[in-house]
Amino acid sequence: MSRYKLQVSARILSWPKQCACCCSAAATEIRTSAVQSRGRSIVTKWWEVPYCSACADHVRISQGAVRMLIVGGFSAPVLLMACLFFTSAEVAISIATTVVVAAASLSFRARGRARAILKGDCSNVGPAVRYVGWYGTFQEFIFTNNEFAGLFVAANRRKNMSDIRKIR
Repeated sequence: MSRYKLQVSARILSWPKQCACCCSAAATEIRTSAVQSRGRSIVTKWWEVPYCSACADHVRISQGAVRMLIVGGFSAPVLLMACLFFTSAEVAISIATTVVVAAASLSFRARGRARAILKGDCSNVGPAVRYVGWYGTFQEFIFTNNEFAGLFVAANRRKNMSDIRKIR
């Protein structure tokens, strides 16, 4: 899968009316966000990215699969420590292992469901646009659909921006 990086200097951006994943007509939006730490505070910024209904479905299912892995990964050690107070190490380890395996299994199945509903012209099973972050007024994005990246550039042609760079 090819990815394309772009930086644009703007506080307000125009998004094409096409789906970021397949470039068909957009029907909904999915938020992409970035988080930065500034001293003691944490700042979150986001953009609403357009998707068609079919692509929004597979993106949301894919995002849920990632969340399942994160929850399983974080809850297993906490559960392990809690169980160690009430039971033997072997039982605690088996419970924590079961949580990790269950989370991985559910995540794998969800990812498979997301792949099953991909259309032929979809660029990615997950989000097609990732908001990397910001530096002053510069916003940085990674696109998986080069055609949509071109539409984004055209929609924001009056803004100062970098060239689209293909990465990995």
